[in-house]
Amino acid sequence: MTSHDFRPSADRSDRALLAYVQQELSAPAEAIAGYAEILLDEAVRNGHGEFRDDLEKIHAASRSLIDFIASLVSRSRAPTRAPSEDSEDYRRDLRHNLRTPINAIKGYGEMLREDAAGIDDAQALVSDLNRLLEEASRLL
Repeated sequence: MTSHDFRPSADRSDRALLAYVQQELSAPAEAIAGYAEILLDEAVRNGHGEFRDDLEKIHAASRSLIDFIASLVSRSRAPTRAPSEDSEDYRRDLRHNLRTPINAIKGYGEMLREDAAGIDDAQALVSDLNRLLEEASRLL
């Protein structure tokens, strides 16, 4: 057997990792960015400009997350992972690298939810923040 005989298995593994990244990470990241945009519009429309700065930080972190995931997908199409690199190690590194933007999203989201919870006309904002935080939790 030549080393070429083992290549289909490595290619199959790389395709599985690409599918994992696309399916399990892209959809929640896009949902988070969508919720962040809705929240920004809603806060401004309902006179809650005090939330704008933190919502913009959430939106920026969600865009950063989407860009990071896109870079993973583009790298996965041209696999650079060594054949000896374990896919579980890859997934562990992936989770580690996702934590910074996700922690920013969750941290600002939780603070905003606490601040908005005491405001009578901000309950729609709280509801959307809950959805955003659920999507962020799916990624960890």
